[in-house]
Amino acid sequence: MSNKKLTKTKRREKEMSAARMMFWTLAKIFALTLVVVVVPAFREYIDLFFVIIFGATFSFLGAGLIFLTKKEKVKRGLRKFLILTGASAVGFVAGSILHNLFYGLGEIAGDIIALNFLAQVFHVIFFIIAVLICPFVFLVGAAGSMTLLAREKKGKSAKKK
Repeated sequence: MSNKKLTKTKRREKEMSAARMMFWTLAKIFALTLVVVVVPAFREYIDLFFVIIFGATFSFLGAGLIFLTKKEKVKRGLRKFLILTGASAVGFVAGSILHNLFYGLGEIAGDIIALNFLAQVFHVIFFIIAVLICPFVFLVGAAGSMTLLAREKKGKSAKKK
């Protein structure tokens, strides 16, 4: 019985390390992308290939983080911040795609006033979500996750002493 419990505990620790690894990879990709976009010397490296690879990686890592966080028995506070981080990563990519789709729809439906207006409203809403809200929410979720992971690590090292 205790052997079975020990195996289950080890499995949970291994899964949690996978979620941590996914979280730190997501945070590093966000930081790298922020540097590439903000620093003028790196802007020449931004092309369609970079955007597609970044979007797919960022979105899949976010979805994976949500999946692993829900699958594992993560503490409530950390769970909220990890899900917030993953959801904002997925939301950023989805918001960007929807912004462009509604912009294109507005351009195509330029003669139909009601449809053009509706498309313009949605394209602005998804632009604000993708460019302003999701990066801010990502930073909040990442900062909260880092803080709680550091406290957890500090608590474990204090118990070992």
